[in-house]
Parts: sequence; structure tokens; C-alpha cells
Amino acid sequence: MLLPLLLLLLLLLPLPLLLLTHSSPDERSSGPTHVRLSAVSNDGGTTFGAPRFNADLPEPVVSAGLITVGGTLYFSNPNTNKGRTHMTLKRSTDSGDTWQVDTPVWAGAAEYSNVVPLTDSTVGVVYEQGDYADIVLATITLQ
Repeated sequence: MLLPLLLLLLLLLPLPLLLLTHSSPDERSSGPTHVRLSAVSNDGGTTFGAPRFNADLPEPVVSAGLITVGGTLYFSNPNTNKGRTHMTLKRSTDSGDTWQVDTPVWAGAAEYSNVVPLTDSTVGVVYEQGDYADIVLATITLQ
């Protein structure tokens, strides 16, 4: 069994609805750990398809950011499953089926991020940097 620790919902207008959550091991779980688990709803959230482990989204179990800009999804989190380092911005052009690491944001200690739109061609990645020492805004030009 997987324990959902944090849910992120994103409405892709008009549909589908993408659900991303942590996957965390316990004595009954099967499948990989420390990757995001995703499921898609095509009826506005009434039902969801079978959840799947997304190997493109490794993580150390930490809060992450998710937005859509111009039909493209952007996801921020530490791109590792060991420790909270390597903050990255990932991009999906296929509604979250696959993800590409577009932009390394910070290689050092980093956690608890969010993605915010700044202009039509830039987003901000807001995250804690340096073992909770600072809150930083990195400005990223979209590809």
C-alpha cells in the first residue's frame, strides 16, 4: 500500500485532471519508492485511472511545484531520491506522461518548492535553499 503524503491537483483546461502525489514505502507496498505517483481523470475528478509510478519524477519526499503555461506542464522539485539537493524545473508536453529535465536550478541543498508564472515566457521557482537557510526565487526563461 502506498501512503499519499501530499496531493497536487492541476486542472488542464478543459480536461484532463492530473493528480501527483508522493509514493512512500511501508511493509505492504510494491513498486519503486521515492518517485511521484500519478493518475489522470477525464471526468473532472469523479474517477481516476489506475495510478502509475513516474520514474521521470524522482524525489526525496518533499513538497513540489506544478503549473501549466500554454499547455505545457512545469514541475519543480529536488531531482534525486537521496537527500534534498539538485532543484530542477522539469517540463511535460504530453499532459504528464513523460517529463524532461530542462533546467537545473540549484545543485546544493534545496527543498519545498513552488512554480509561479512571471511573464508569458518566464516562470519563477521559489524554494528553500541551504538546509532551510534562505527562500530564493530563481527566474527561468521557458523554452
